[in-house]
Amino acid sequence: MNHDEMVEKLRRINRTYDLARGIHFEIARAADLIEAQAREGAGAVEALAECEDYFDNRADADCDQDGFIPNKEMLLLSVVRRARSALESGPAGLADAPSEIATLRKERDEAREALRECQSALAMMVSPGSIQTTSTVQAYAAAMAAEVRARSVLSPGEEG
Repeated sequence: MNHDEMVEKLRRINRTYDLARGIHFEIARAADLIEAQAREGAGAVEALAECEDYFDNRADADCDQDGFIPNKEMLLLSVVRRARSALESGPAGLADAPSEIATLRKERDEAREALRECQSALAMMVSPGSIQTTSTVQAYAAAMAAEVRARSVLSPGEEG
């Protein structure tokens, strides 16, 4: 792998890291909103319909050699649709709210772990102390592993 390819790989990891960091915070906010709306009940479906319209107009996905990578709005649109469906199905749907919240928190934790791996790989390439003690092969291997982990969190079920 030449220098230009390594720089491009680092840029991709940085973009993935930034996206995953944004998703982590958005998932946490969405989980808190869904939990509050499930408690309140009244008006939640209408609020989620507005959220769905907002995210639907902004949902998009990038494509690279590894496949499609949804933006955070597309991921949040999926969360909002699941929550709205649960609320619209009445009391039976509300019974599922705790499991939806648990799922969102699990996704947030997975995103946080992927962020840690990305940050560690990036630090290996940019931290002065690490640069001196890390070979190009080690840095590349860490970057590849972090990118695969981040991609698996951003696009669950897809294999790269």
